[in-house]
Amino acid sequence: MRQIPHRLLLCGLAAILFMVFGCGPGSPEGKVAATRAQYTVKLENFSAEEPPPPMLEAEAVTEEVEEAAVAVMSEEVAVTAEEAAESEETDVELETVMETGPRPMDVVLHLLVRFGGDKALPGITVEVTQADPFGKEGEPTLHWIDTAGMSKSDVSQVDLRLEGVEFEDGDAFSVYLREVVPAEQHSQYREFAEAAP
Repeated sequence: MRQIPHRLLLCGLAAILFMVFGCGPGSPEGKVAATRAQYTVKLENFSAEEPPPPMLEAEAVTEEVEEAAVAVMSEEVAVTAEEAAESEETDVELETVMETGPRPMDVVLHLLVRFGGDKALPGITVEVTQADPFGKEGEPTLHWIDTAGMSKSDVSQVDLRLEGVEFEDGDAFSVYLREVVPAEQHSQYREFAEAAP
């Protein structure tokens, strides 16, 4: 009886496993992985801005304004020149501390996205890492960017907004498109989760 070479057996076993678990090149996840490989993402620069003040309902704003007006009319506030000067000094000190330390900011990452495939995905998931002024990196976070409608050889500028980031002057960001996403992490990546049967 003729023996089958070990390498041939291993290849056959791998093919069976791909078919059984649906992770092969023909599976929905395999197609997503192949299409993701056609993208490149580059961080060009970023900007940080103060987040807008929280929006209040019109009724709450009106009520607060009325209460403030009544309080001002009913109370006489006497502030001496010395107290006013101390208050100004304190305000300046607080502003200095706020400007130099970490503070909540909205950060906009300006990305350059290239696509070399035939049919674009609706979007792709990228990893974003923030490093402090000393180069210490935090844990990467996953973010979805819209790539719908891109054609072969397209290059798009995409803005990714990160809201309420603890930001300090000197912080840096990096954006990474992971080449191989393990099957056990597919559920964390929207493009794989949406393609799953």
